[in-house]
Amino acid sequence: MQSLKILIVDDDRIYNTLLKKVLSNNNNVSVCYSGEDAVNILQKEAYDLVLLDYKLGQVSGVDILKWICYTKLQLPVILITAFGSEDVALEAWKWRAQNYLLKGVTEITEIPKLVYDTYKKWALDSSK
Repeated sequence: MQSLKILIVDDDRIYNTLLKKVLSNNNNVSVCYSGEDAVNILQKEAYDLVLLDYKLGQVSGVDILKWICYTKLQLPVILITAFGSEDVALEAWKWRAQNYLLKGVTEITEIPKLVYDTYKKWALDSSK
């Protein structure tokens, strides 16, 4: 598998640690805990993919998705949520999230493949 530079944005420190552990095997993984931090980091550094929590506090994951669209950053985003609903999924797709991960439903061992497959599909679609 290709090595990716991944940013995980989630205010749940335990889940962040768990994601970082399962993704760090072949990737360069950074974490942050707020939407504000995510914007600051993404303004300074390039990433291959972002895992973004839906509920972050004052700045939501959808706010970050909108910011990514408006600033025309070219990177795939996987929205993470424990509050899965059709409305959340539709809002994620509307703002160009490439995938959707449900906490507690998606097996943690499946996440590296989900991340790689999402990136690969995005890269193929972007090259057209």
